[in-house]
Amino acid sequence: MLVVDDDESLQNLFKLFLKKIGFSRVVVGTVKEALAALEKQKFDLIFLDLKLPDGPADDVYETARAGQPDCPIVIITGYPDSDMLDRILSKGPITVLKKPLKVEQLKTTVRILGHKEAVKLAA
Repeated sequence: MLVVDDDESLQNLFKLFLKKIGFSRVVVGTVKEALAALEKQKFDLIFLDLKLPDGPADDVYETARAGQPDCPIVIITGYPDSDMLDRILSKGPITVLKKPLKVEQLKTTVRILGHKEAVKLAA
């Protein structure tokens, strides 16, 4: 699982949650780190923040879609009315979670995206 978000407290939330449900995880905070991670390995789920310090998240989204078209991508944002989100939504259906995130939202999202067994571990 790949998590791309520059918010340290959110990174920690994801690390703890994903560890608890037994998922291997790569947690990064920039577009550059995310693109490098996507080059190195395949992921079964990606959480992607829209606002990153070194560029637009669209680059990460498009790279992930091109290299791993079947991988679900969940957008996490505090800016649900942004032009960038509109551009990404125009490319196809996507799951969007609004910040601030709660563990319950993560459990539900991971379960809906097909990882039911893992979520039982976090109950």
